[in-house]
Amino acid sequence: MKKLLFIAPVFGMKPFVNDLSFELEKKDYQIDILDHEEHKIINFNDGTYKKLPIYLAKLIPYSRSFFRLWLMKRVDKQYKKVYTALEGKYDVTLILFHFDKLNKYAEIISKTSKKLVVSYAGSDFYNVPNFVKTENKQLLDKTDIIAFNNPYMKIDFINYYQKYKEKVKITGFGIKYLKRINNIKEKESTEVSKKLLDIPTDKVIISVGYNRDRRHKQLDFLDKLSSIDKSLKEKVFVIFPMTYIKSPGYLEEVSLKAKTLNISHKIFKERLSDDDICRIRIVPDITVHISTMDQSSASMLEHLYSGNVLITGKWLPYDFWDDLGIYSHRENDENIAATIEKTLKNLTKEKKKSEINKQIIYDKYVWKNRINKWFECL
Repeated sequence: MKKLLFIAPVFGMKPFVNDLSFELEKKDYQIDILDHEEHKIINFNDGTYKKLPIYLAKLIPYSRSFFRLWLMKRVDKQYKKVYTALEGKYDVTLILFHFDKLNKYAEIISKTSKKLVVSYAGSDFYNVPNFVKTENKQLLDKTDIIAFNNPYMKIDFINYYQKYKEKVKITGFGIKYLKRINNIKEKESTEVSKKLLDIPTDKVIISVGYNRDRRHKQLDFLDKLSSIDKSLKEKVFVIFPMTYIKSPGYLEEVSLKAKTLNISHKIFKERLSDDDICRIRIVPDITVHISTMDQSSASMLEHLYSGNVLITGKWLPYDFWDDLGIYSHRENDENIAATIEKTLKNLTKEKKKSEINKQIIYDKYVWKNRINKWFECL
């Protein structure tokens, strides 16, 4: 039995943390998850957890001046104790998402196990300033393997950090929901799925983004949609999956703007069941993803697998989708609105062309075809 310490924000990186842990558990891994967001250690195998003695950490964002600095010092001191207590207890430590706040614990984290692996999620490389990338060397110097899901992101990383070239591997995550999506589509019609989500059955459904992070640019999308032909816009119903990532006030901004622009919509605010998550992938005709960052979103791949027509930003590192033969519209920002309009006018043909994606994604992203890459690293 191998012992694994998984350091990750469980909710923020869902479903990757749970899905990978589930697959590793099948191979007799004993897994502890240290969650820096909820400040607890979870025993994945039996579902138990214990809260860390870092009860003051959640006050930091709301504190000012000297009290804030005092809190940060107390929390840092307590986390050092937490990691020190874990020294030598694991075979592998796996960090999913390179939080810059982990850098200060690099030396101690490296002693928790025989092997240290850092897996990049996307925004932890692309959306951090250069001074943070420099600070990240503290942890990367201690790392044995640096893993990526996206081969083009691997190239960008090596171009920036030449010294870590020999540590870099491609692993990638599988997609757990593929089978569940199939099961739902077999047992209920799209109309039934729409009714269960309480959305219209007589509209063209467009899904935008997959969380409430401002970088998903839902407000920008609304501006673009409002600029298209009025007769087309009136046929559209927009759904905004915004059930996770904290961004105070943003959900209300999106709702107000959609109402002001007279765009029919629904915002999903609360956590959803697994079946409803799959229905949100199934019911859209079109999915728009114009986030400022991403590596290879499982959500977008699930939309593609379900037959949605995908319109996404050309600035995102999705060139490897083209290499796989996936059909999508990857556009510069100034062309997004025109592409939405063109897709609405030719929706039947566009959906037919998108059918090719299902088999490609299954072959590439079913877990049984991905997990061996992880075993090579762990």
